Amino acid sequence: TWGAEDGVGPAPNKNTCVAFMRQYCDPAYQARLMTMQMDSAAENKKQVVAGFLIVRPPVAFLGWGWESGDEKWDDIFLLQVGEPQGYCAEATPGVFERTYTQGTARLDCNAWAADLPFPSLAQHGDHYYL
Repeated sequence: TWGAEDGVGPAPNKNTCVAFMRQYCDPAYQARLMTMQMDSAAENKKQVVAGFLIVRPPVAFLGWGWESGDEKWDDIFLLQVGEPQGYCAEATPGVFERTYTQGTARLDCNAWAADLPFPSLAQHGDHYYL
């Protein structure tokens, strides 16, 4: 799926969250390429990243497409999630999660809230260690 004019696909939002997550949690999507539109709005950023981590296949991109620039950078991209330990699961109706070696990403579509309990390279001060 390609986004309008920018080369990336849709992301979950407050209104589409449950339907989006149920669609992309289908294991068949793990064999496809995914490109997802990032949302820079503070009230949506964490939820979009959680949604991405929960449904992403092995080859995936989260960003803004061709017009991406340094001014859009956010330290949320420095999360160190590790390797996925399984696929997306709907833990309870409307609450999705996926476990990685460094923690479990959760997206509660009912409350439009996310939990990303992962270490971040941003926590190492001014230097990023890759």
